[in-house]
Amino acid sequence: MLSRFTYTPSRKNRLSAYILSWRDHKGLPTPNRLVLLAEWVEKGGGLAMCGGYYSFGGIYGAARYHRTPVESVLPVNILPHDDRVEVPEGAIPEVTETNHPIVSGIVEPWPYLLGFNEIEMKPDAQLLVKINQFPLLAVKKFSKGRTLAWASDIGPHWCPERFATWRGYARLWVQAVQWLANQR
Repeated sequence: MLSRFTYTPSRKNRLSAYILSWRDHKGLPTPNRLVLLAEWVEKGGGLAMCGGYYSFGGIYGAARYHRTPVESVLPVNILPHDDRVEVPEGAIPEVTETNHPIVSGIVEPWPYLLGFNEIEMKPDAQLLVKINQFPLLAVKKFSKGRTLAWASDIGPHWCPERFATWRGYARLWVQAVQWLANQR
């Protein structure tokens, strides 16, 4: 039962996944989960950060992942202000690295997306897909781990039903999880 789960520093190396939750701990100090997540990636974990209104910089800059330990392991820099880019007319993603294991075999045309978070590539990262000259999908190996940034959301809003039900979208995420887990 999750309500009985207690975190101790000695347990962190036995965990294979983390669920981030921001809740009051009755005023007691708790470990910085963003630091723990970055350490986990450094030791070989795989992390994907996906876009949306409260991701990356987010609406009004309120997501506040700029200059956090999570940003330090990502393939992108996060802007400190509102980074949402609405594209109501739709924008077609463009694959830039067709041979990368995450996008390999996705040959049919990509459907349009309706928006994304504006992010900036880090020099040591690899851009796999762009949208309107901005990064949409970027990856990076960080120490023993791997990270991925997907700048749009993953479900309805910026990612319309036509995109979410597109055959290539399922393949993209299967291959992305395999790559993050160092299985591709």
